[in-house]
Amino acid sequence: MSQKADKSDPVAAAKALLPELAARANEMDEARADLRLACTYVTRTGADICRNLYELGGGADLFKTSPLQRQFRDAQAMTQHIITVPATWEQTGRIRFGLPIDGGMM
Repeated sequence: MSQKADKSDPVAAAKALLPELAARANEMDEARADLRLACTYVTRTGADICRNLYELGGGADLFKTSPLQRQFRDAQAMTQHIITVPATWEQTGRIRFGLPIDGGMM
């Protein structure tokens, strides 16, 4: 991960990773793997933050009139996108260790 990523502030870390790695997206497999890894990290971090807010909001956030319930569902749905599924961690590891990868994933 990026030297700029500060794990004590997950939002700042997520924001710092994407621009840096997006500029390298068309480079070799390692750069694409890093970009996918960053996308997965950003998505999962955002979903975790949204889940925490949802839990703090209490029962009022269960109603359809609550914007947070919709944002919570959307954030959770993004974690299931093909680019951000947990298999990204495995594929990135395989690239790092020089092992064969599922070409469709990267």
